Amino acid sequence: MDGGEAEGKVQNPGSPRGSLAKRYFISRNIVRPQDYDEFWIRYKPERVDLKATGKLASVLTGTTLILFLCLAVTYFIVPLQSLSLYLFLAWLISLMVSFAMAPNLLMRYLYPTHIQLSESGIRLHWIRHWLQASSINIDWDRVSHVTTSDRRVFKTLSVEVEFNIQARGISALDKIVFAVLAPVLSWGWISSDRPLLKLNINGIASSDDRKRLQSALKKFLPSYRIEPKVADDLNMYIKFDSYTDIWLDTLSASRTSSSYGSITTGVLLSNDTYKVVEEIGSGGEARVYRAQLLKPIPGSMGLEGVARNETMVDMSDMAVINAPLELEDRKTHLSKSDSPQIVLKEFILPAQAGVNARQRVLENIKAEAVLWRKLRHPNIVRLLDFFAEDQRAYLVLEHIEGQSLKALVENNQHPLDQKQVTELALIMCDILGYLHRKSPPVIHRDFSPDNLILDKNGTLKLTDFNIALQLEADCNKRVAGKHPYIPPEQFRGEASPQSDIYAFGCTLHFLLTAKDPEALMISSPKQFNDQTSTALDRIVQKCTEQSQASRYQSMNEIKSDLIACG
Repeated sequence: MDGGEAEGKVQNPGSPRGSLAKRYFISRNIVRPQDYDEFWIRYKPERVDLKATGKLASVLTGTTLILFLCLAVTYFIVPLQSLSLYLFLAWLISLMVSFAMAPNLLMRYLYPTHIQLSESGIRLHWIRHWLQASSINIDWDRVSHVTTSDRRVFKTLSVEVEFNIQARGISALDKIVFAVLAPVLSWGWISSDRPLLKLNINGIASSDDRKRLQSALKKFLPSYRIEPKVADDLNMYIKFDSYTDIWLDTLSASRTSSSYGSITTGVLLSNDTYKVVEEIGSGGEARVYRAQLLKPIPGSMGLEGVARNETMVDMSDMAVINAPLELEDRKTHLSKSDSPQIVLKEFILPAQAGVNARQRVLENIKAEAVLWRKLRHPNIVRLLDFFAEDQRAYLVLEHIEGQSLKALVENNQHPLDQKQVTELALIMCDILGYLHRKSPPVIHRDFSPDNLILDKNGTLKLTDFNIALQLEADCNKRVAGKHPYIPPEQFRGEASPQSDIYAFGCTLHFLLTAKDPEALMISSPKQFNDQTSTALDRIVQKCTEQSQASRYQSMNEIKSDLIACG
């Protein structure tokens, strides 16, 4: 074997710590993953809590440990019974709060430091100064399938890779070891014969480790046991990790703010793939441009070993992806006006801000891209691509030829008739019902006539989730969204599916009256348009109740009432 392959051979986990440098998980030279017999993934679950809770969790965890040491000193070394009692109570409270906020930080030393994936199966390892141990081996034959799921830690949405295990035949002692030493990684090991082994993608140490995980799955498991979204989620994080490094390096080297203005018409971006036509909107943290897709989205995204078509969900059904190929085949000049249209959502990356601020912006953009990518509904605008250039990050979105419901009403200078509103409302119910059934539920938070587009074929499309702006609003105590359409709880930072139901009712009020609803009031379109039926007016009123409990609890309830009122 050559030097690179030699690094792929992992020594016995019980060997001296000095041999760690020879192990594969230290090497960054991944040339031929198929040549390796085993892959080591570094795992740092405490990163999940740090992303979700910031420094507060670390402070609480440190306080808990300090109180424990003080308690030990006062009880065993310098017996002070009264002080020991108070310290014990303080330590117990701190322990409970810390564990509730950040179980990974408090129990990090119980969790494995590495996951070994080899031809024989999966094994967890604890490689520390004071402990070198390993779990039993889980044969690949026991892995029925691998999938991913979403989990919300406070306000941070993270993705977990789930190994579904057939545990029948594994001894009770081995199951207990898994459940005790890796409580967040394992689920159902004691109570079920079909437990889970979970790896939080944010907890995997680096993009190189994620590449190794992906390579190991492809090598050791048949493809039918791996759900396609696993590679999709891993590649999304791999790409963003790599872009994050590039962005941070670029911003550190440049302190100028000359590129903060709008892009001029005709500018070419992403290796001449996109040509800016015009700015069509701005606000909050982003600008929006209409652009031309001049040539096929590149087949390589610039990350070794990962193809562009592996990064996004399947887009073969979208004409905009294949149209540039047809233009090339006809040898048509690609700057023609008939080139496919797309939308660029641009985020300015803060060159003057500190590293933490830049990192937060990048994480917010990633959150928006991850959300967009997961949504596959005929009435929701699709994400096509994302890239970074000149201190800016871009989401590339499907372009809809048509006009927003806001513009439709304003251009007509009168409300829509009740039959048309009811038809549109039923489609809105399907859209929001789809979002709210996701796990965890996706809350739009900016549902309004501006973000509902009726295309030239009469198809209604929802756009502009503004996740990055919403996350910034959470951090800075600002409110994302248009105030007449925002319910009281959203001003308090407590948005829920009922918040979208409130905005849905406000949207119906506008379509029926051609007037924005009054903020923080129950809407009654019949007061402004006597052509509105009493049944439809009651639906709008119930949607816009100030108390969440008084509103509809699901879009299915609204849909049933809409059908009943005709």
